[in-house]
Amino acid sequence: QHPGVMHACGHDFHTAVMLGAAGLLKAREAQLPGRVRLLFQPAEEVSVGARQLIHAGALQPVSAVFGLHNAPELPSGTFATRSGAFYANVDRFSIRITGKGAHAAKPEEGIDSIIAASHIVIALQTLPSRRVSSLESLVVSVTRIEGGNTWNVLPQTVELEGTVRTYSTQVREQVPDMMRQVIH
Repeated sequence: QHPGVMHACGHDFHTAVMLGAAGLLKAREAQLPGRVRLLFQPAEEVSVGARQLIHAGALQPVSAVFGLHNAPELPSGTFATRSGAFYANVDRFSIRITGKGAHAAKPEEGIDSIIAASHIVIALQTLPSRRVSSLESLVVSVTRIEGGNTWNVLPQTVELEGTVRTYSTQVREQVPDMMRQVIH
């Protein structure tokens, strides 16, 4: 613990809830018809923790899996559940646009990477509605744009970064090519 410092995305909450559940389940162990295994997924943000646990055999033998994630929008003391996938696949993307820097007073002498990045951001937003069936789920979010370092110069490069969320493996596999087509 470090006063005034926290990760602030819910992992402390998740850990506390799971440890509380472990205590309650242990107190009722004799009444349970089987064994309960609690898994704390490491490296969730970089999508490697679940794979590590699976390869280590953490799911052998397991007959059911229940995932947990906080949902602050629900009233205190309640929870929601359903069968099947609850949260989407998550993939990260990074795009670097290289134009030609120029003074803002003479933009015709450059290749405006800011304008190109703006068009790419808008075009990426059309992927869910124009390239994927409305029966499927796809979310494309550009979450970081970085370019330039002053007010009067067109930057040579702009970087975009973001995330793609899908439920379908087929859609997930198609997204990189769809993004490349939009970018080119």
